[in-house]
Amino acid sequence: MTMKFYQHPMSSFCWKVSIALYEAGIPFEPVTVNLGDPDVREEYLKISPFGKLPALVDGKRVVNETSIIIEYLTLKYPAAASLMPKDPEEALKVRALDRFYDLYINLGLLRIAGDNLRPEDKREPISIAMVLGDMKTALGIVERDLANRTFAAGEAFTMADCSAVPSLFYAQRLIPYQPDFPNIVRYLERLQKRPSVARVIKDAEPYFHLLPL
Repeated sequence: MTMKFYQHPMSSFCWKVSIALYEAGIPFEPVTVNLGDPDVREEYLKISPFGKLPALVDGKRVVNETSIIIEYLTLKYPAAASLMPKDPEEALKVRALDRFYDLYINLGLLRIAGDNLRPEDKREPISIAMVLGDMKTALGIVERDLANRTFAAGEAFTMADCSAVPSLFYAQRLIPYQPDFPNIVRYLERLQKRPSVARVIKDAEPYFHLLPL
């Protein structure tokens, strides 16, 4: 039975898992979920009680949380095993970077995007300024680390890249940073030529006009 992947092509967190699926060549059925539709949301809550995207359904098993989904894939599919190094110390490094990108860049992007969608008088400029400050600190760390790395964690494509690519891709659109972080720009240019990454970007292109810039 083919797995079902509940997602939205515009979501950076969904990109993370889609990249892993495409990278490993794992067959799956994508199911686009519009949480803005009350009927769709009500049905989706039966799969993901908190209404968070994405979710992977493999037979009777439901797997939530992006990092756990990818680790599940690495355990079940040999083609995905390379996304998580066998060496425990290297695996810990990949997990740490995965959390770094999710917590310090990706979640910040969600807060900025959410604030941009609010009416002008309901926005929180002080809170967003703090988020931007933390994100720029995070980008500075990434810029330093990528000075001597081909990929996020070193010389191999891993789960860390699945997390890094969508975070950095959307960050440069919400908070343009090209002049200050040339290593990040070069990293993204390299990764966007990778078939798995190019495919998720192509899937998302019809929705880019909806970005809350």
